[in-house]
Amino acid sequence: MTSSSPQIESVDPDYRYDRFTFRLLREDLRFHDGALAPGDVLTFEEMPDSTGSVVRLGGTGRPLLLVTGSMTCPMTASAMPGLLVLHRELGDRVDFALLGAREAHPGENYPQPRSQAEVRERASELRDFYGVPFAVLVDDVDGSLHRRLDSKPNAAFLFDRAGTLVFRTLWSSDERRLRAAVDAVANGQTPARSESTAMVRPMVRALGHIDEVVRRGGPSAQRDLRRSALPMAVAGRLARPLRRRRRSAAV
Repeated sequence: MTSSSPQIESVDPDYRYDRFTFRLLREDLRFHDGALAPGDVLTFEEMPDSTGSVVRLGGTGRPLLLVTGSMTCPMTASAMPGLLVLHRELGDRVDFALLGAREAHPGENYPQPRSQAEVRERASELRDFYGVPFAVLVDDVDGSLHRRLDSKPNAAFLFDRAGTLVFRTLWSSDERRLRAAVDAVANGQTPARSESTAMVRPMVRALGHIDEVVRRGGPSAQRDLRRSALPMAVAGRLARPLRRRRRSAAV
C-alpha cells in the first residue's frame, strides 16, 4: 500500500481518477480509436521493472505478451492463474510482462499512486501478491505506456519477434483465444485472429472475484461500484460463496 500524503509529481486527473464511474465501465468494453492496434509497432524500447532492472520490450528475438493489471482489478485476479500456467508452458519461447496500471477500483486502502515512487511500490506489491515470475513493469506516474496501449484494466497485447502487435484482447482472462494466439507466435506463425472483444466468459470468470477485490480497495471503492454498476456489485456478492466452494473442492 502507498504511504499517505505523497509528493505529487505529474498526474493527469482524468487518467488517475479517484472514483470509479459508469463512464469508465462503458469505456472498458471496447478498444478506442487511436490506441495501439494490430499492425502497429511498440515504440517503448525499454521500461524499468519492479526490481529496479531495465526490461527491453521488443528486439529480443522473441515474441512478447504484455498484460495490464492492478491490485483492485477483479479481472486481473481472475486472469492471473491462467497467465501463470501459460508462462510455465511457453515462457521459454515467449517473453511475458505485466504492466502495473492505474487502480481499477481505487479506495482508502489503494488510492491512485501520485508519485513515481508510489507507482514503483504498487508494481512491487502486485508482483508479490500474485507471485509473478516474470517482469512487472513500472510505468511513469501519468501512465504513458498504459495510455498508449489504451488504458484498459486487464487487456493483453501480443507482439511478434519484430515488435509488431499481432493480437490484442480486452481481457487477459479470455484464455482460449489468448492461448491460441500465443501458441501461434511461439511457433513462428501469425495468429488466426488479430483481436478479441469477447465479454461473456471473461466476465463470468471474474464474478467470484469482484466482491473480494473491491473490498480490498476500501469502503469507498465498494460504494462507487454500487453506485455505478449495482448489478455487477450484487452479482459479485452472490458469486463469492460459489468461488469458495469451488476452491474447497479443488483442495
